[in-house]
Amino acid sequence: MEPSVLIARFWYHFTRFEYSESIPLLENWIATLQDPYLRIIAENNLAESFFSVGRCSKARELITRTIKKSELQGYMRLFANGLHIRARCSTELGDLKKSNQDLQRALQTLKTTVTSDASIFRRQLAINEAIETSSVDPINKFRASALRAGLWETLRELDFQSLRIQFRDDVLQKLYFGTPYPAYRERILKTFPNAVIHPEFTWGSRQVPSLDLATGELSEKTKKWFQPTRLTLLTLRALLQDHYRPLSTREIFAALFPNEDFEPSRSDDRVHQCLARTRRWLSEVKLPLKIELKESSYTLAHMDRPRIALKIPAELPPRLQARDAKSFVEVLRSHFTDDFSAQDARTRLALSSATTIRRLTDAVSSGQLLRLGAGKRTTYRFAKV
Repeated sequence: MEPSVLIARFWYHFTRFEYSESIPLLENWIATLQDPYLRIIAENNLAESFFSVGRCSKARELITRTIKKSELQGYMRLFANGLHIRARCSTELGDLKKSNQDLQRALQTLKTTVTSDASIFRRQLAINEAIETSSVDPINKFRASALRAGLWETLRELDFQSLRIQFRDDVLQKLYFGTPYPAYRERILKTFPNAVIHPEFTWGSRQVPSLDLATGELSEKTKKWFQPTRLTLLTLRALLQDHYRPLSTREIFAALFPNEDFEPSRSDDRVHQCLARTRRWLSEVKLPLKIELKESSYTLAHMDRPRIALKIPAELPPRLQARDAKSFVEVLRSHFTDDFSAQDARTRLALSSATTIRRLTDAVSSGQLLRLGAGKRTTYRFAKV
C-alpha cells in the first residue's frame, strides 16, 4: 500500500478514536520511513494508539525510546509530546509521581514556545491531582479554562476522567449521547460496564416543556405550534450529535444523508438549506433556540436561559439492544395500540430502516413482540404480558 494511502487511512481512524485500526497502518507506514522527523511523529502516534487500547506497558516502552531520539535530534515539541504520552501511561500504571515529573518537564521544555500543547499537559496534571485527592474539583477548575479557550476534546476527556473518580449518571448520559464516535462510546461502555444507557437523553432542563426528536411532539403545545418535517427533526438531531464541539457542514451532511457522498459545493448548499428551513421553523413556532455559526461550524444553543428541552432517542450498539428491547417496546406502546409495520415504526420514531429492523428483531427475540406474516406484509404485535 502506498504511504500516502496509509497516512490517509491511519488519520481517518485515529481522529475517530479507532485506535485498533490505526495500529497496523502506523506499523506499516513506519516500515517505509527514512526521514527521522516523520518517523518520530509516526512512533509517537503509535505509542498513543497502544496506550488508548490499554497496552500501557508497550506504549511506555516505545515512547521512552522515542523521547530519547527526539531529545538527541533536537525535536523539542515532539520530545514534549512524548513526555505527555509517557506521563499518561504512568498515570494508568499507578505511578503519579513519575507522571507529574514528565509533565513538568514537558511544560518546561515548551515554556518559550507558542503552542496549545501546554494546555494538554496541564489537563493531565489536573487529572492526576483529582486522582490523588479523590476529588473532581481540580478537573472542574480546569474545565472552566478549557471552555473559555474552546478546547472541545479536552472537555470531553475531562468528563470521561471525572466519571472514573466520581460517577454521576447525568454526566455519563451526556458523554454517551453527546459523543458521535462509536469507538469512544465503546470505550465508555467498557470502562463502566454496569452503566445503563437510557432510552433517551434530555438536552436541557427537565422542568420545562420538551420537544421529542423521535416523534416531533411538543409536550406543551402553543398557538403557533405546528409539526416539524422529518428533515427538520433530523437537522436538530444532527446538530446535537456532538455536545462538546460545533460541527462542520460535512459532518452535518453525513448525519442527514448517510448513504450519499459529500460533494463540497452541492452538499454544502443542501446543508445550508436544511439549516435555513430549521431556523425558519424555530422562529415560526417561537421555540427559544438558535443555530450558531462558529468558525465555519454550527451548533445549537438556547437563546437565553433554557426554556425548552429536546429529547434525543438512543442509538445503542447491537450488543446493548437486547438489553434495551424492553425500553424500545415501551416507546412503541406509546405510539401504537394495534399491529404495526416496520415502516410505521421507522416513520414514527424517525429511525433509519436498518436500525428499525434490528431493534424490532431484538424485541422479537426477547419475546416482547410477535412477528406476523412475511415479506412486505410483515407486521408486529405486542406480546401479552
